[in-house]
Order: sequence, then C-alpha cells, then structure tokens
Amino acid sequence: MAEHLIVISSKAPLANSVGPPWCFYPSLYPGYKLGPFTPSKRGLAATLTRAKPSYLPRDVSTLRLEIIEETTGCLHLILMDPSSQRYEVKLPADVPKSRADNSDVLYTTEYQSDPFGFIVRRKSNGHTIINTTVGPLLFADQYLQLSTTLASSLVSGLGEHYTFLLLDLNWTSLTLWNRDMAPHAHANLCGSHPFYIVQEADGLAHGVFLLNSNAIEVTLQPTPALTWVSTGGILDLYFFLGPDPQSVIRQYLQVIGRPMMHPIGPWDFIFAAGVTPPLIQPARLHNACTMPNFHWMCSGMIWITQTSEGFSLLIPGDLVTSQRWWKNSIGEA
Repeated sequence: MAEHLIVISSKAPLANSVGPPWCFYPSLYPGYKLGPFTPSKRGLAATLTRAKPSYLPRDVSTLRLEIIEETTGCLHLILMDPSSQRYEVKLPADVPKSRADNSDVLYTTEYQSDPFGFIVRRKSNGHTIINTTVGPLLFADQYLQLSTTLASSLVSGLGEHYTFLLLDLNWTSLTLWNRDMAPHAHANLCGSHPFYIVQEADGLAHGVFLLNSNAIEVTLQPTPALTWVSTGGILDLYFFLGPDPQSVIRQYLQVIGRPMMHPIGPWDFIFAAGVTPPLIQPARLHNACTMPNFHWMCSGMIWITQTSEGFSLLIPGDLVTSQRWWKNSIGEA
C-alpha cells in the first residue's frame, strides 16, 4: 500500500487538522488505460483496463466507459464494472430522452489514454469545465473516486447542507448520506443532491450531477478542484452546459424529474411584514429579517426572497430556483 503514496510528513496527521492532506497521489500513479471507442446503442463505448492494482481491496481491473450525448446541452458519461451487476439508480420513467445533433452540442470532449482521464470544454469559447486528468480514477468494490478541476471558485449546490450558498473550497468535505435530523452547520440533512453548479468567469454556468445513492463524500479544494468518493454503485455522471444558471437547473430537472409543489397553508410560509405575493393568503409572521431592498424568510421547508424584480421561492439544497412570483403575475422559473 505505502509504495503507491508519497508521504510529505513522517508523522501521522493531527486530529482535527485543516489544510491540504498529509499525503497525495504522484502524477505518475498507475491508473486505467483507455481502449478504442466502438459504437454502442446509445453512443460510444470503450474498455478501461488496469495493469497494476491499486492499494484498494477488491479492485476492479476492467471497466466499461460509455459516452452519451443526451441533448445539445447535456453530456452523459458512465463508468461501470461490466463483469458484476452493481446498483444503479433508476430515473423517472417519464424523463424525456433524445439524441443530440453533433453539430449543435455545446461541448467538446478529449480523452487521455494512459492514465485515463477526460476533459470537457465549452464549445463556444474552448474553456475547460471538467478535467479529470489531475487525479487517478479509482474503482473498487466499496470505493469509487474521481477528481476534477473546477472552472472557478464560485461553486454552489451539493445539498442538503446548512451552509452558505457559495461553498467553501478550502479543503472542506461534505457528506451526502440521508439522515433525519434538525438542521445545523457542517452536517448532512434529510436528503441528498449530488449536484453542483459553477458560475464561470465570463458569466456562463454549468452543472455536474452524480447519479449515485450510496454514501458520498465530496472534498472541495482551493485549486479549485473537487473529488467525488462513493462507497458503491457506479460513476454515472451528467454534465449540463446551460449556458446560463436557469438553463442548468432546467436541464437538471429534465433528468431527475420535477419536484412536487409543497402544499400552501398558513404555517408553510413566513413573510416580511406587509409583503404578500399574489394568490397567497396572509400567513403567520415571525423570524423575518429585513435588509436594504431585500427580504429573506425561512420556514422548515421553504425559503422566500423578495427583490425589486419580485418573489422567488427556494427549496433548501435545490440551489436557486423552484418557482418565481413576479410583481403582477406568476411566471415559471
């Protein structure tokens, strides 16, 4: 095990230490080698093989890679064990599926053969949004790991957690594992959305979704970079190219299905004094906070914000859109 790691300290890490890890994978760490692509029913497929085992027990030496261009703004990549059936999350049956026209897609892809890695770029400007060549792909029976650089440090998502909208990338970790508990900082809550959205430097946005229901840990790094680690299943990744945040959320919901609207009742909403969106009856008022030109309220289920443009209804952990009330009418987000 030790021969595969470079240790930058002769002592074990201190308890509750912060900052970069005390060990890391060298740039020449042996990984998977990519074989030739062949057509598949849904796109392209290839075989990945590992000549040298990793340090993980029950290593999977052969993987199947499948690339699917779902739509012009959605790229789908799957890494799985072809020799063993592993649990895969089933999507809603009514989720629309269509094949993209190669000439219209918003992305380009590149693949590093040995060690395997892939890069996704935005076609319009060539900017890199995903680059997994920065770290090794690990795939064992109960340990799946994939790392990537991020296009910027403006990262949101990975719900449900009681955190700021922008995530802290200074060597922080988020655990995604459903747990029924009262909300407080630095702990996972009663649901999980392995999905993040990045605001790029030029104002465009993209999102990444890992379709996996096992326990997941996400390590955020100041590079900026991100590492997925799952305890099982497969690596089933969706990349949403937007290009704006609203389009990213819309593309995400087209994959997972739209959430059910929460029932409206006198205890479900908390409003700032004297402010009531149209078509909603006045509700109980408490714990409201007012800032200049902005009101924010929260209940156990829903957040409502008011700006000069109108009202926005947000579900915690579901990022920034759900339904929006404008000043004089109701419109879709």
